Amino acid sequence: MPSDEEILNYIYAKQLEIENLKKSKLKNIDKRRFKFEKLKEHVDNFIDSDDEYYSRLIVMPGLRGIGKTILLYQLHDYLLNEKSINRNDIFYLDVNDLMLAYNSNIKEVIDTFIEQIHHTTISALDHKIFLLIDEAHLDDDWASYSRLLFDKSNNIFIILTGSSALKLNQNTDATRRITIEELLPCNFREYILLNYGINLKTDFLRQMIIKADKKSIEKSIECEKEIHEMTLQMGNALDLELKKYIYTKSYPFALNNDEFESYRYINNTIDRVIRDDLQDFKHFNSITTTKISQLISFLATKRPGSTSKQVLSQALNLDVKTITKIFEVLEQSGLIFSIHAYGSSGKMLKKKTEHFFSTPSIKSALNNRIKRYDLNDIQCYSVLLENMVASTIHGISIDLLSPVGLFYDAEKRGVDFIIKLEDKTIPLEVGIGNKTKSQLIRSMNKYNAQLGILVSNRTSRIKYENNILYIPVSTFALI
Repeated sequence: MPSDEEILNYIYAKQLEIENLKKSKLKNIDKRRFKFEKLKEHVDNFIDSDDEYYSRLIVMPGLRGIGKTILLYQLHDYLLNEKSINRNDIFYLDVNDLMLAYNSNIKEVIDTFIEQIHHTTISALDHKIFLLIDEAHLDDDWASYSRLLFDKSNNIFIILTGSSALKLNQNTDATRRITIEELLPCNFREYILLNYGINLKTDFLRQMIIKADKKSIEKSIECEKEIHEMTLQMGNALDLELKKYIYTKSYPFALNNDEFESYRYINNTIDRVIRDDLQDFKHFNSITTTKISQLISFLATKRPGSTSKQVLSQALNLDVKTITKIFEVLEQSGLIFSIHAYGSSGKMLKKKTEHFFSTPSIKSALNNRIKRYDLNDIQCYSVLLENMVASTIHGISIDLLSPVGLFYDAEKRGVDFIIKLEDKTIPLEVGIGNKTKSQLIRSMNKYNAQLGILVSNRTSRIKYENNILYIPVSTFALI
């Protein structure tokens, strides 16, 4: 274990280093992701509150490589330069760096920071400080110590990030005190903001899906007109920008890199999730690691539809229990998510699940590496669009904590998805190319649905006819 002097010198070094890191990493970044505004809101409320502010222990899990560290750098810069917080009252700690430098932990460093830099104890701290802790999941005791900080002082604001959403969410020691701010891959609207500086207001588009009533549809039509006017300044068609986004641009890193480098980065990130994050959680052996890669490749190249664990078990020579664990961990890591068949609870249990990647860029990158299909083929692109529709609705339910249920239609010749709201059932079909609305009408009749949605590349504007809501794919991507 390092001595007290070594830990103190480490803190001094990191306080100097953070300024160089910000200059280097934020040099070409002048935009902020939407999640920054939510973090800023928590910080501002904490600063302005004279009483105890409860949401002062923030956990930000998320898929590896989607910008959590950059958000912490931006928040450090915001506190220092926009809120004029004293430099010594902000401490950024990279737990991975700490463990490489010393066999130490979060508690030892933060205790030293408070005792030696602030000359007090946790409970006696009489002014507000900010702890930005990156890769917190690497310390097994992160939850118990953060709970202690929360309970002993109202003057400590803590943000902890980790690539392993699985491990951060798994530890229940501090659950009652934690505010979860999950970071997802960039959506299409964020891509346009980060790449072009255009902040599209699309709340009415989301309400069109969440409320699904005549008033929200009418407002969405007006909203879409404003969007088309604002996006003219991009100098490129919205559909072409959507294609770039779907292929690689849901990762912020890809904004300043060509397609080749972007694919390489995304695939390397997937490999690290398998090698580092998943191993840390379930301690899979090296043989299973290879099988996990094969399973992910299978998901990337398969056509839409449910996944048979029995078939995978035979193909990968693994028992069904291990296949089930692999799927669980892939979901907890944020790499994939699953949807169930629409119907009764019994039907949901009996039917297989469908799996989608958290962003179509992952599916695109894996297919680029495997070289099995031509990504420019309309059928391949339609599969990526279907993943985009699923991940968009999945993102709405996480971002807004809305009761938006997403299912697949297990009926023969059924639609692609069923959206379940509190009082509505909405069949949704992704119609690319020559696909017609016949399946949608059939499902609307079967489920006695008052509204059906057709997401299509054959319509250029939102329109509502005969209880069918037609939405262009580029408009739907902005929801």
